[in-house]
Amino acid sequence: SPVIATVGPDVAGVWLSASAQFQKYDKRSEDWLFMPPPRDLAAAVLGLRTYPGSRELAGVIEAPTLRRDGSLLNSPGYDPVTEVLYVPNAHYPGVVDRPTLDDAKQAADELLDLVVDFPFVDDCHQAAFLAAMLTPIARHAIDGPCPLFLFDSPVSGSGKTLLCDIIAVVDTGRNMARSHYAEDDDEMSKIITSVVLAGDRMMLFDNVETTLGSAPLDAALTGRTWKQRILGRSEMTPELPLDVVWFATGINVALGSTLF
Repeated sequence: SPVIATVGPDVAGVWLSASAQFQKYDKRSEDWLFMPPPRDLAAAVLGLRTYPGSRELAGVIEAPTLRRDGSLLNSPGYDPVTEVLYVPNAHYPGVVDRPTLDDAKQAADELLDLVVDFPFVDDCHQAAFLAAMLTPIARHAIDGPCPLFLFDSPVSGSGKTLLCDIIAVVDTGRNMARSHYAEDDDEMSKIITSVVLAGDRMMLFDNVETTLGSAPLDAALTGRTWKQRILGRSEMTPELPLDVVWFATGINVALGSTLF
């Protein structure tokens, strides 16, 4: 899975070495010797946080998506409109410019055929499954928050996690990443910060055993940006886009008031 990694002084030092030669005078040999860039210089460069010619990165995707104007983003590489880097993980067929309602219905039938053996209670639950599958694909076309998708059942073994994996396989080509559900607000904040920093598109809280809902999760589900203290450091993250689509599974899960 492509992830967004935080650059440290060691990596910055490699970049500096590619741009300049660093030397120091050695009294013993009475000559100038090549040396790695000073670590404090690398840290100072990282501290600038703005670099001429650099591009903002809002996320990394692996399948075509929609822009906010409804146009299709299907060309590999960096898209300056969405500030998203598209790295295809498969060959995707072309899409007609003006799909009809019949085209949409046929596509929905094909997607629902993947889960024909799952015990959905009503048609509305099938519609929720389609929404859960299509939302990550169209996330960058949505100018606002997206809901958390909860797969709930009265018994274990009904295929809740498998449904999430089907969605992830269709959207990314692999199973959905999982995390435990943290009851402690500080721990939940750390999980959300790590997921957002990495640029993950989807995250599953698997087998929720308590009430689903907390102050950090509420903030992540209702906001468009995230800013928190970096784990183990006193500084804050930059203002990060909240483009993660969250999922959860559980048995008879109780919902916090803000999730209704």
